Amino acid sequence: MEARSTIFCMACGVENPREARFCAGCGAAIGASAAAQPASSATSSVPPTAGTAVVREAIVASPLQRVAQVTMGICGGLVAIVVFMGFGVDGLEWGHRGGSFLIEIARPAPGYLIGAFLILLLNPAFFRRVAPRRRDAGMAEVRSYRRTLRTRDGIRLLLAPGGLRAGVVVLSLLWIGIGAIAWYNFGNLGDEGFDVATGMYAAMAIPVAGLIATACMWPIKPEVVYMDRKGAITRG
Repeated sequence: MEARSTIFCMACGVENPREARFCAGCGAAIGASAAAQPASSATSSVPPTAGTAVVREAIVASPLQRVAQVTMGICGGLVAIVVFMGFGVDGLEWGHRGGSFLIEIARPAPGYLIGAFLILLLNPAFFRRVAPRRRDAGMAEVRSYRRTLRTRDGIRLLLAPGGLRAGVVVLSLLWIGIGAIAWYNFGNLGDEGFDVATGMYAAMAIPVAGLIATACMWPIKPEVVYMDRKGAITRG
């Protein structure tokens, strides 16, 4: 009997040319195992059931982590408001003082601007939610999966383990950094004759809340689950 010209990847079930070294679907090495199989073995191979191969790991978010993630999002939004409205007259500027008929405004420090921008940029990069990939299930299925995760599996939120601990460290340092900048400028505004405005107080308080929320994201004894291509979850 003639040997098949294709072989199925044992990791994800995608059919590949027999001479391929890596799977076109998941990138797993398949060339070595294919070469080692005799022709008769390749002929009788049965492809794995589609969607059953484990392709991703995820951490079940604890109640504390769920609250912390919501709090981080709120703090990120508030710090953006403080930054952007700090440039408007009568907005959340850091301070103001009168000068004849003009009002001089003290605006957010450049270091605070950069730190706030990095926090908004890196927060979703480090703390990612896990769901089936769009290329495997489609965008509509991904949205439905997130909405029905609690009903289906008793899980409210899945977090990607990669970058989670690094994200806690990096973002904590950024919160500390912008908080220190705000406190430093708080003293300088008085020395320069500025009356401290609402934005200055917010610029000092938000980093404290953000730091606490970020620290609570640290995975302590996390429950790890495994997800296949279609989103089916296996615990343990």
